Amino acid sequence: MISRVLCRRMAVARFSTSVPRKDLLQDLYLSEIKAFKPKPVSESDAAGTVKKFAVPAQPKSPSIEGDAAEVDAYANSTVEVETETASGEPVAQTSEDWFPIEEVAEAH
Repeated sequence: MISRVLCRRMAVARFSTSVPRKDLLQDLYLSEIKAFKPKPVSESDAAGTVKKFAVPAQPKSPSIEGDAAEVDAYANSTVEVETETASGEPVAQTSEDWFPIEEVAEAH
């Protein structure tokens, strides 16, 4: 009998509860949210904030500066390549590297 009473007291002691405290700010906030009723949006509300779509104007084509003869002469000119001169003779190739890499001697 003593063991049953002792077990009940231990069980009650383990599951003791305290009085729940009210959070007044939270209750006020929740009541205001529940009371809020948004007004329906109409088309006249958007009239001042939305612009009507208009297709943009086509851009003007660029004009060519200079004479048409100069443009034709430029278009018909030959392209100078690095391996040929203006007269068409090949240029001797040099062994000059653009990015020379120095070999580092390994220390043993």
